[in-house]
Amino acid sequence: MACEIPSISDNVVKHLLKLYSNRNVESMLHHLSSAPKITTIRANTSLISSQGACAKLEEYLKSLQTDSEYVVSVHPVLKDILLVVSTSAQKELKHHEKHVIVDTSCGAAILRGSDVFAPGVLAASGDLQKGDNVSVYADLEKQHRKGDKHFNLFKPKYFVGNGIALYDRKCLFSQNEAMSGVAISMTASKNQLPSFANLPSSLFFPQNFPSVVVSYVLNAEKNDVILDMCAAPGGKTTHIATLLQNKGQVIAVDKTSKKVEKIKEICYKMRLTNVSAFCYDSTKLVDETKNAGSLKEPPFSPNSFDKILLDPPCSGLGQRPQLRYVISEKELNSYPVYQKKLIKQAVQLLKPGGCLVYSTCTLLPQENEEQVAWTLKTFPELKLVKQSPCFGNPGLSNFGLDERDCERVQRFDHIYTNATHSLEVPTGEYATQCHADTIGFFIVKYVKNVT
Repeated sequence: MACEIPSISDNVVKHLLKLYSNRNVESMLHHLSSAPKITTIRANTSLISSQGACAKLEEYLKSLQTDSEYVVSVHPVLKDILLVVSTSAQKELKHHEKHVIVDTSCGAAILRGSDVFAPGVLAASGDLQKGDNVSVYADLEKQHRKGDKHFNLFKPKYFVGNGIALYDRKCLFSQNEAMSGVAISMTASKNQLPSFANLPSSLFFPQNFPSVVVSYVLNAEKNDVILDMCAAPGGKTTHIATLLQNKGQVIAVDKTSKKVEKIKEICYKMRLTNVSAFCYDSTKLVDETKNAGSLKEPPFSPNSFDKILLDPPCSGLGQRPQLRYVISEKELNSYPVYQKKLIKQAVQLLKPGGCLVYSTCTLLPQENEEQVAWTLKTFPELKLVKQSPCFGNPGLSNFGLDERDCERVQRFDHIYTNATHSLEVPTGEYATQCHADTIGFFIVKYVKNVT
């Protein structure tokens, strides 16, 4: 059975009902299950100009030889951001007789333009042969085990597009061969988004629009010492470093060693020399016994950083496309507790007069507005300040913030498009669309008072 909304656990729906009406919750679920229609690509302007990147991206899209036509433009305000939009009419895709079932993570990636990689394949038609046209479905209820032959018609599936099998079934599920590459080359995805897999990673970084805004809000300056506390996968770290034009010092911290190595790899490819990346637990970053100003390795002494970015682990109920979101209430409640631990460290590490930017990719107020209210109450030395640039909506009232505080935060939430901040400069049609049709996100900026 094809399904048009994601699989969301009842406890999460209850949280959404506290924010939106019944009708708007249904709208939000449809919104979460789709990818943004405009893709934002960040150009590495330390190696290529915006116009040069635009021309190179246009050339790349033409080389894909797809049926869709795309327009590439430079964002009118954020000049390192390229907007990619399909101008082709949405086509009704044919469902092929042969099929492949993938997990929801793979399905979401396909909707953003990816091919199907072998580890994401759960099941396939018993007679699947190399070169077959196949329809690809995401398994919303985890009903298939690796290697299943049968398509369960009675369980919710999400159609994501069509492709061509690069292997036959026997090869695909052979236990003697560790498959890791592309298994299905997608010819048409439901969202008509192109694949950016072969873009030069030294020049381009696909990044959700609000994640790009965060680095601008931080407003890094050439002599700043900046800390990115939860840096993986490295998008914001490398953006900050690029905006600094390899000046200043950016220290990136993440507690997973493989992710830290990946950040180092990206920095090397982008020729960014002002980043130091460390594997460390950011809930233990402060060492009050350490000599002030020692930044060779964590932990660090209090008041060490001019600016801090804290984009902590969050519930992620804002990411798109979201095809399956099942989480226990206990796990959901654990995120605000963990975030508070990180905030406490950030406040200690921030210099007086410095700024702290906090962001999440979730819609839930307990990680956003309520977290801001707690922070302001717990740390009176912090002051909420106006953000620039500002493309999101004001924060939600009735969650601990007064009207003035709500105006000082940015919430990217398509349900509340009737209450937008006034933009500082006019923007074009595609830019305006990408501001609204993006992932759910939240940004807040504090300044630490000078005592």
